Amino acid sequence: MHKLFLIINLFLATQIFAQSYEIESINFIGNEKIQTHLLEDVIVSKENPLAILRWLYTISPSIGSPPEYYDSLVVQRDVKSLLNYYKSQGYFKAKVVCKTEIEENKIKINFLISEKERSRISKIERENYQALDPKILAQITEESIIDTQIYYSADLVNSETSNILSTLKNSGYLLSKFEKPKVVIDTIRNLVDLSLLLKPGGKYKYVEPKVISKNPTENYVDDELTVKLSGVKVNDWYNLREIQLGDARLYRTDLFNSATTKVTNLDSLSKTIELTIETETKLRNDISPEIIANNEDNVFNFGLSVGFLHRNFLGDARKLNLQFSATAQEPEVLLANLSKIDSLFYGYFDSRLSIEQPFLFDRQIYTKFETYYTIQNRRSEYFSNIFGTKLSLEFILPKWVFLTGFGANIRFQNSYYVYKSDYVFNLFKNYIINNYPPDEQNQLLESLKNSDLSNISNSGNNLFIGLNFMKNATNDFLFPTKGYSFSLSIEDGNNLVKAFQSIFTSELPQPGYLKFVGSATYYPSFISTKSKTLGLKLKVGEIYSISGDITNIPLDERLYVGGSNSVRGWRNRELVPNNSGINFSSINPNDFEAIMLRNFSPGGFSLLEGSVEYRTKIIGSFGGTTFIDFGNTWINFSEFTWKQVAIATGFGLRFYTDFFPIRLDFAFKFYDPQNRKSFFQKAILAETFTFHIGIGEAF
Repeated sequence: MHKLFLIINLFLATQIFAQSYEIESINFIGNEKIQTHLLEDVIVSKENPLAILRWLYTISPSIGSPPEYYDSLVVQRDVKSLLNYYKSQGYFKAKVVCKTEIEENKIKINFLISEKERSRISKIERENYQALDPKILAQITEESIIDTQIYYSADLVNSETSNILSTLKNSGYLLSKFEKPKVVIDTIRNLVDLSLLLKPGGKYKYVEPKVISKNPTENYVDDELTVKLSGVKVNDWYNLREIQLGDARLYRTDLFNSATTKVTNLDSLSKTIELTIETETKLRNDISPEIIANNEDNVFNFGLSVGFLHRNFLGDARKLNLQFSATAQEPEVLLANLSKIDSLFYGYFDSRLSIEQPFLFDRQIYTKFETYYTIQNRRSEYFSNIFGTKLSLEFILPKWVFLTGFGANIRFQNSYYVYKSDYVFNLFKNYIINNYPPDEQNQLLESLKNSDLSNISNSGNNLFIGLNFMKNATNDFLFPTKGYSFSLSIEDGNNLVKAFQSIFTSELPQPGYLKFVGSATYYPSFISTKSKTLGLKLKVGEIYSISGDITNIPLDERLYVGGSNSVRGWRNRELVPNNSGINFSSINPNDFEAIMLRNFSPGGFSLLEGSVEYRTKIIGSFGGTTFIDFGNTWINFSEFTWKQVAIATGFGLRFYTDFFPIRLDFAFKFYDPQNRKSFFQKAILAETFTFHIGIGEAF
């Protein structure tokens, strides 16, 4: 009779589960201490994807997601995984039971959880720690993240041992390792005794490293320079982090196709190690020709460009880069009238020279010096001469410094423009029509006709000095799920020149100002998982006028909001103050066109911007996001009102490559300070919609 009962039950179960059931929902009931999104990452069973993804899967598996079906064996493993996860978090008496609800061809999975009490750490035994160098031991003790009376967590213990091993392997302890932690559980008192057994293995120093070239006949980098770039010094303690940074420095020089540093010889008696640096050098000289063809300014432009790169210029891993380019507008006209080429040539010639090197004064300071000279002659518009030079420094910071990046730069630019009278007249005419009421236009246009617009020119010198401070404490470059980052940029405009203006015969017209732009991002860990994250961004900026007319500050140095990395409901640099000052004696032709022909407003001097974005990986390399952006610019923060803060909302798609995400964002102007009509009363596509394609996340 008992056997018959088992056979009947087995038959019924077979009939029930012979049919495939799509998983409609997965619910966790009773998990008061551990959040649901953390438990979702533990189990293998997944809810059915959206209908549109299932439909896309029928077209191509690479762009959609297949249906998720119930599997009783998988669910049994999920129950065990949940129990193990709870135990790893100190819930040693937790219980998990699975119950299902079937409706037609769909099933609901309910995990019923009884968490019970969580155990605390009662005792910690740290074995062999006293064998460490006293300074290292003091550092490890100070940085310890576990202690008695805190709740037990296997993740916390693993983080503790990983942090210790990282410190040891960066302090000479090449062979250091931990045995598996011993955990003794008292389920009656809810206490845990923890034992950590360390095997330090002794401290090791470097002997003279060996350099092996994979292409010795083409190698133009001597061994001494390779070792210098790697940062390895004889008698220094073994340091894994410095070895990894050294490999990164070797790659960054652009001298090598490959460069790796390995431990190839270890002497346990003398406690020394030999490193071998294997390299493969690139070609020393590169020539890169290019054909230029476009329809800029609605005419055919044709030209040539050639670049020359010389690696290891004068030694010390310098790079010399020369770039020359020239284009002609309507080249067919030139070819038909070669005898009049002087008067008919319209186009530009540009030359650039840059030198990059990884050392400055024998210190690891990445240095780049660049200079450029451009001549441009545009038909019926203007002739220009521009010369500029820039020196950039990037400092390599030690690990103990709070910042992860620091840079400085100084930039000088001299520009000279001669405008043609018809060009200036048309620009001013368009500006008057676009920005003044009809009853004032006739008088202004008549006054413009009587003005002498011939021989209008503009020249100026600007000197900019900038500092950049950066800190990145996120856990992942491509898909951060916890941590924070911030950056601060400080730029001085012309104040150094103004300080010495007494040596000139007349006061310099360029304004002196200071520009500050700060940005911060934060990824709260209590919301994020490996495949889902919430990102927050806040950015503020201010330009302070020190001397001179603030309206003379170059437009490309002002502050703007809008675009694919800003408030995405607006196009690039679209959110600017309505009443920005314009001084026509200080702007260049591109500024003229931007203001008048393209109806583009000058930028602001105060900026506020922020974003809230939820990102999720849907399947494989595909992901999605929803976001809210806000921000605007003002002449001064004293003019700030919440009614002027633009708000955009939208969603996006992501494709995550090994190096960066490719994104497509669809954004809507939810609240427009220039058009305060309700979002729901507007034509959604015509009045509010825009989209952006970009590389990398918005922040």
